[in-house]
Amino acid sequence: MMEKQDIIHSLNELKSEDEIEILSQSKNSICLYDYQAGKEIVYTFKRSKTELASHVHISRKIPKKYRPNREKLVQYILNLPSDMLLTLSDIWFVWGEDDYDDMVSYYDADPAYACDLYDENCLGKMWFEKNAAIVDVQNIFNSALEIEKQDIAMGFEGNAYQDTLEQIVITAIHEIRHIMMDTNIILPEDEYPISLASEFEVEEFAREWVREYGWNVF
Repeated sequence: MMEKQDIIHSLNELKSEDEIEILSQSKNSICLYDYQAGKEIVYTFKRSKTELASHVHISRKIPKKYRPNREKLVQYILNLPSDMLLTLSDIWFVWGEDDYDDMVSYYDADPAYACDLYDENCLGKMWFEKNAAIVDVQNIFNSALEIEKQDIAMGFEGNAYQDTLEQIVITAIHEIRHIMMDTNIILPEDEYPISLASEFEVEEFAREWVREYGWNVF
């Protein structure tokens, strides 16, 4: 686990090498500009329920039975390894293209980003420039329906409902893991070798976590 004093020390080293600029600092966070990536990154040392909840965006367009409960979801995320949450800005649960427009508008970003981010075949995505995780619940639901149809055609019993719920949580963990591996510029390589950033390793981590701790966030 990365400790606050180590994070501050490492960031000050990057600052002295003119690789970053510290924009603001408080007792619980540091906001910086990363010249190489060309973006801002906020390191939050300790996430509280209230603070994290303000960064969880759940679309009202998601059908109620597939919509995560905010309180349960926040507590579940807080149980993840704390290093995974250091540079996470927001997590979005979306349903349909309009939600991508709303998300882009939230950051006052170029509207063209919505087209770049939306992919009807993508279950989740990391928005690198904003250090944000996106979970596309509609795509997850559609994918689960297709799998159920295939299972039934082969004589098996399908369960699109349960599969959708489980995959929502797996996808959320998957994207949050990507945020850690791909946006934390001082992540210690001895603890987190670059190989852990691969799609296979990130997905394996997410599935193992759900196997061990379940997916009760609904």
